[in-house]
This record gives sequence, C-alpha cells and structure tokens, in this order.
Amino acid sequence: MNLGKVIESYDGMIHKSNGATPKEILDIETTLNLKFGDEYKSYLNSYGNISFLGAEIYGYISKESGELSVLNNTLNEDELLGKGYFVIMNIGNGDLALLDNHDNVYFYYHEIDKIVSQNIKFNEYVIELLKKNLKEM
Repeated sequence: MNLGKVIESYDGMIHKSNGATPKEILDIETTLNLKFGDEYKSYLNSYGNISFLGAEIYGYISKESGELSVLNNTLNEDELLGKGYFVIMNIGNGDLALLDNHDNVYFYYHEIDKIVSQNIKFNEYVIELLKKNLKEM
C-alpha cells in the first residue's frame, strides 16, 4: 500500500507540516554526515513530519520549532552519532526508532544500549503504525 494514500485516508487525524525542499534535505544530510534513503526523502519532501495521537514521526520542521526535527533529535543522541543511524521516533521509555540510509527500521533500547533490526522498511513501518493506532477512530 502507498504511504501517501494511507496518510491522506486519515486526513484530519494526522497533523502534517510543510514538506522540505531538496536543498533543505541535503542540508540535514550534510549536517548529520548521513544519506537518507529514497522512502524517507520522499516523506520529508511530501510531509516534513507527521504527528497523531501524541506520537510523532520526526522529519523536517522549520528552525523556529525543532522538537520534531530529525536533525535535532539525532544530534541529541550522542551514543548514536557516527553509527549511520538517524532518529525518527521516540517509542517510549527512552527507546527510539531509527533508520539507516536504506530505509531499514531499527529500535534502540537505551537500557541495554542495543540496536535491533525490525526487518521492516520505513513506509511499511509508518503504514502499520498508523493503521494500528488510528483504526478505531
């Protein structure tokens, strides 16, 4: 299923920011010294970031309000810097959802300092998350 169609199907239940330009995406990649995968770049370009029911999928947001920014959240996680991952979501209890440059999703469990592959790509992860959390609305 197409991520864009799923996001649009929940219109009114999902808050979307403005998308990022290719230059803004490149600036974030340069600052983090990482390359984003094609799925995540498309998400950044189309939506910037999204939030729903108190959950956020980090992305691009203007400099005035950086709490949902992939840039700020990745830079704030010193233990992850330089390992090739960037932070896309706080999944609770200090644990994080991460992406690599091929759009693979990982969870970082802070208490055991371990990164575990979730065997899922970004678009599929977001679709499953939205359907699970918004299905009853």
